[in-house]
Amino acid sequence: MRSLNKFERIQLVLHFGFNTENSFLLRDKEGGDQVEWWVRKFDKFSLRTYYPGSEVKDTPHYPTLTRKELVKLIRPLLKKGLHLIIAEQIDPKDCLFAGAAYKYSGKRNNNIIKIEIAWGPGTVRRVTHDNKIDIGISVSSKYKRFSQLGPINTCIDNFYRVALTNVMFEFSYYKIPVGILKENFICWEITSAGTGNSLLDDPNFIKRHIIEFPKCKG
Repeated sequence: MRSLNKFERIQLVLHFGFNTENSFLLRDKEGGDQVEWWVRKFDKFSLRTYYPGSEVKDTPHYPTLTRKELVKLIRPLLKKGLHLIIAEQIDPKDCLFAGAAYKYSGKRNNNIIKIEIAWGPGTVRRVTHDNKIDIGISVSSKYKRFSQLGPINTCIDNFYRVALTNVMFEFSYYKIPVGILKENFICWEITSAGTGNSLLDDPNFIKRHIIEFPKCKG
């Protein structure tokens, strides 16, 4: 089964009802009308990229762009064969913490979540790409909210809310409401943990819920 690309993983986040970025996919220059619409609608943008059909992870990422900077980048990146995910900017300076959470099946239906977090402003790539981890937390589905965890409790509640195991969530928590749902918690991507026994490893699930999703969100 093929892997989901970055934009399909965003659609997966939406499918499970999580807050995420407001974005659309630009695959070629024919999408110019959409770019013009977004340029008029927002003041600042973020831009994520990927190569279609490729497992290459280290592709250009621009968390903060002005209108002029965005327009200048589009044509050169498309010429390289990249697909572009253009989004309303969520300012990394407003981030309180970001990280990755691994949810897997434990004994007696006791699902375990292990979380790795980087404190302060920045993007989730600090954890997923740079391996800069300030704290690690492990909880079970029998856990009770701990006051010392503060807003991390909200993140954990979100991860346990969905019937998914053996997956990884990439997330951030902001000091102001952000994203489509205007919440402090935002989920960037959900991926299989690679164990082969996740719902995301089921090609029928992917076909039903991802492939048929619309290609733009606005």
